[in-house]
Amino acid sequence: MLSSLFKAQAALTEAGVDAELHVWDGMWHAFFIDPDLPESQEVFRVVVKFFDQHLGRPPPAAAPG
Repeated sequence: MLSSLFKAQAALTEAGVDAELHVWDGMWHAFFIDPDLPESQEVFRVVVKFFDQHLGRPPPAAAPG
């Protein structure tokens, strides 16, 4: 099944779509439904960052200093 993900990623890239593929080795399908897993917290950060970058939310202002 993983090879189909790589093929989809390649097709998106070939079509000019800005897409990211992240794989958490050793984790089961939809592991992120358990919010207490450290890996789930990482998934949430990755997704939020991607949405922020692609849905127009501006990056946080740099701290003065």
